[in-house]
Amino acid sequence: MSNHGLSANTQIDAIYSMMDEGQHSVKMERHTLLIWGITAAILILVTDLIFNQTSFPIIWQKITAQSIFISCFLFMAGLWDLKLTRKVRQKRDESLSFTQLQLTKVWWFFVGLVVLLNIGMSVFGGGYMFYGMTMVLIGMAFYIQGLFSVQLLKWTGLMFIAIGIASIALNLHFLVTKWLTAGVFGLGLTSLAFILDKPMTHSTLLKRLLLSVVWFFIVIIPAVLVNQFNLNQKFDGISSLSFIEYKKLGVEEASKLQVIHFPKGTNIPVNFNIDADMFETTQPGSLKLKLTQDLGIVIQNGMANGYFKIGMSDWQNRIDHLRIRDFKMISKVEQIFGPSINIDFSLDVK
Repeated sequence: MSNHGLSANTQIDAIYSMMDEGQHSVKMERHTLLIWGITAAILILVTDLIFNQTSFPIIWQKITAQSIFISCFLFMAGLWDLKLTRKVRQKRDESLSFTQLQLTKVWWFFVGLVVLLNIGMSVFGGGYMFYGMTMVLIGMAFYIQGLFSVQLLKWTGLMFIAIGIASIALNLHFLVTKWLTAGVFGLGLTSLAFILDKPMTHSTLLKRLLLSVVWFFIVIIPAVLVNQFNLNQKFDGISSLSFIEYKKLGVEEASKLQVIHFPKGTNIPVNFNIDADMFETTQPGSLKLKLTQDLGIVIQNGMANGYFKIGMSDWQNRIDHLRIRDFKMISKVEQIFGPSINIDFSLDVK
């Protein structure tokens, strides 16, 4: 009986040893966090500068070129990461386990979802949620890998998910969310790379909580700076003209950068044209909206460049600060007036 019990205990110890060894074989290398963190931060900050309405006026060309650029950039980062990982494992006389290889497929699945999410939101709208959803998806990937690893990956995944959901729930405007995401990847992953293999820094729950608080304040630095330091204040140095004064300018002077001020109560016509498979526009439509606050618009070559100022607020950008929500389209057929379509939506300035 004693020999049988000893044998059973030995087998259990062997199983625990195999499980522990298996967990240690699933490991995220330091260079992996550095490569993907820096790559993601560069893509977040550079992509919109390269692929915009000026460089790609046709939307489908912009989406196609942008998607190819992002995919190639991520693919090269993945190849570089794989090459370095194999090199490091060979030096330690280790191999990539089956579990590690399967988790790599999980990572590429989530990266692919982010690319598809970017395409979908570029086509169908909702782009203000893109960066928040990206952090949630990547957080899920971290959490899944953390289930098979002794590293601090589950905790990292939860932090990514929490920040991503908070950015959407708090309805942060696009520019702040963009720099928040760049900070989470660029600063968050690079700082995590230097503590991931130091168990003493996160061996207890209290240490993990303190580490998470410090990490959180590090990653939000770019977003806080962008929110506090308004880069658009350069237009405050330009004298504001009324529309009557603007009309009196010569052609050459009017083509220069100008700030036009429209007082409260000004009527602004909104022209719209609808292109659909089942409809064609027989007569251009127009609405007249009345300003409820003073409005300053930056004009160049007779066209608004996207920057505006409401009342005494800071300068804002149309792409980053205007948001359409509560969109409703209701169609009905009345016995007297016939078919009609009513469209309602709210336009928020963030």
